Amino acid sequence: MSSDAETLYFVGCTTAYVYPDTGRAMKKILETAGIETMVLEDEPCCGGVIFMIGQSEEANKKVKQNIQYFQDHNIRKIVVNCPECYKTFVQDYPRVDPSFNISVQHSTQIIAQLIRENKLTLTKEVPIKATYHDSCHLGRYCGIYEEPRFIINSIPGIKFKEMEYTKEHANCCGGPIKEPFIDLRNQMTLMSLDLAKRNKNIITACPTCFYNLETVANLFEHKVRVLELINLVAYSAGLIPDLPVLAEAAEKGE
Repeated sequence: MSSDAETLYFVGCTTAYVYPDTGRAMKKILETAGIETMVLEDEPCCGGVIFMIGQSEEANKKVKQNIQYFQDHNIRKIVVNCPECYKTFVQDYPRVDPSFNISVQHSTQIIAQLIRENKLTLTKEVPIKATYHDSCHLGRYCGIYEEPRFIINSIPGIKFKEMEYTKEHANCCGGPIKEPFIDLRNQMTLMSLDLAKRNKNIITACPTCFYNLETVANLFEHKVRVLELINLVAYSAGLIPDLPVLAEAAEKGE
């Protein structure tokens, strides 16, 4: 943790508690590009889930608490890799408090920017066929469609092909309903996996989508492999030593 940096890497609950290696990979990407960030050990939840379940009063209270928290730590900019956190910061926070003026970037936005500015070089090949799953919060809510695709196409070796339903027409992974309607979640997630079957691998830029897609793929022994975009970038940039998907593809002669 750096107390001097004014940019906060907001890890997010799912990445922090379920996929910490992805969080560390994102931190390495930022450091490689010369971006100094702080990561706070007592990072709060963004409050997005509270909005989602309709607890508006509690959600508004959480927003005000978090804004004060950011002010106490002199935060001027936030980088986040959870689309729900991103949507909450850029849409809900200003609605609750119009004075909220902290700059917020999603990981796909800043990674795409770094590649374009030649501050992040992707050289290691990832020789796989893959498609991309548009997250609801990143896509339909926030309109971020091109940056993830630009990043995927910047990674050497990936043969990228769109799914049948993409962008604003993409299927939901089923994540928001997984607790009360687990069977429906499974059906929705299987639909996305089936659409990706020809490409063998499905990439996502959302940790919640990753959780749902990977969980259901394992549960039903689906042949499609689920990949996190940050990990692909970190591998191609030489920041992490291996990608399990490459060993699996080699074993199957893909």
